[in-house]
Amino acid sequence: MLLKTQLGERKSCRLLQISRTCFRYRSRLQDKDSELKDRIRSLAYKYKRAGYRQIHNFIRQEEHVNHKRIYRLYSELGLKYRIKPKRKRRSLPSVTKLVPKNPGERWSMDFMSDALYSGRRFRILNIIDDCSRLALILYSNSIHLTLSLKEID
Repeated sequence: MLLKTQLGERKSCRLLQISRTCFRYRSRLQDKDSELKDRIRSLAYKYKRAGYRQIHNFIRQEEHVNHKRIYRLYSELGLKYRIKPKRKRRSLPSVTKLVPKNPGERWSMDFMSDALYSGRRFRILNIIDDCSRLALILYSNSIHLTLSLKEID
């Protein structure tokens, strides 16, 4: 605005309604960051697989720099390297299950739990023949269920 209109600093700041100190302010942080960015860029070029933590360790050996600052500059430079995906392990070949051909070759055991209408819970041990799918043994340790099973037989 000063160059185009040839107004003085005071008048142009008064027109824009900003303070003169704000107008004259020059950040000194850019100079420090530019030196550090160059160092980060050179280290990243030298060590291609190094992330920001490893670069921070290299820089920390010479001077103290906050790791958050290194991360910010590393991200601004766009130096994030590709994270290798983890390799999937090859699964073991599945074992084929043998199907029983005759009754009595293989039995299966299973516990079942349920509740009666009155709210009492009971458990039953079932032993089943895998070929014929017949229940060989139904066993329960609760007295009421044992009595009711005897009544059914």
